[in-house]
Amino acid sequence: MTASGAPALLGVHDYVSAFELYQEKRGEAPDLEESAPMRRGRMLEPVAVRVLREENPEVVFTEPRVYLRDPAARLGATPDLYAEFPDGSFGIVQIKSVAEMVFNRKWKGESGLTEPPLWIVVQAIIEAHLASAALGKPVRAFVAPLVIGFGISCELIEIPLDNNAPRVVENIKKKTTEFWAMVEAGTPPEFDFAKDGEAIAALYGATTGTTIDLSRDNRAIAAHAELVELRAKIAADKKAEEALKAEITAKMGANEVAYIGEGRALTNKLQHRKGYTVEPTSFRVIRASFKGA
Repeated sequence: MTASGAPALLGVHDYVSAFELYQEKRGEAPDLEESAPMRRGRMLEPVAVRVLREENPEVVFTEPRVYLRDPAARLGATPDLYAEFPDGSFGIVQIKSVAEMVFNRKWKGESGLTEPPLWIVVQAIIEAHLASAALGKPVRAFVAPLVIGFGISCELIEIPLDNNAPRVVENIKKKTTEFWAMVEAGTPPEFDFAKDGEAIAALYGATTGTTIDLSRDNRAIAAHAELVELRAKIAADKKAEEALKAEITAKMGANEVAYIGEGRALTNKLQHRKGYTVEPTSFRVIRASFKGA
């Protein structure tokens, strides 16, 4: 279990679920192409290192290229950088590339200070723990988000390793032991429906033509009621959106630009879309009907 995946065992990972990890460790995960954010992170890591060195000349950054592991706990990690500070202290640095819009939404707290997402904090704590054990000395934990906007920045943020950090490590070790037992027994963890949509679709993409009775499953009934309500709200919002767009278009007439005060301008330009052919696909659609209808 790597430090990058371990936060999923606590249910705090923004992108990965325990079920996805289970499929991966069982060799049952579908083959997925490298996502755009993953590719961006891989390509821009050297840029982040260069920015860190330029903005922190007093710190010696080295790329360890080592895999740290705790065989007993079945935990591992690969720190992006080691950092040696003028006061003699030592730290690991975890690099993340983040779009500016995402950074402002997910990393900026109400105080205006930078607060890394919880799953990244957990990853840094595990990496610092493993590095400290391997090197035999205290190791500090840092996160360096490379923020991509009109410019680039890479702030070095320290993660406090207070009394909570050892508890996080012990909790991860406990969860990891439980997880490996589930993997070996072939017992999957519960789905995280907010993250496991693609995995569920791949798992149950084909149908058997059979029937199941969920009339006594209260959650299935409630989920369908919520889905109906949500679809109605989306349809109403879409209708309201189209009405507002029509009203603005009527106000602008054939003009392409309209100024609406306070330095704001609206544009309503004619766009041309090329025709294309959609490749055939197969997918399941949830609909409701009544028996006998």
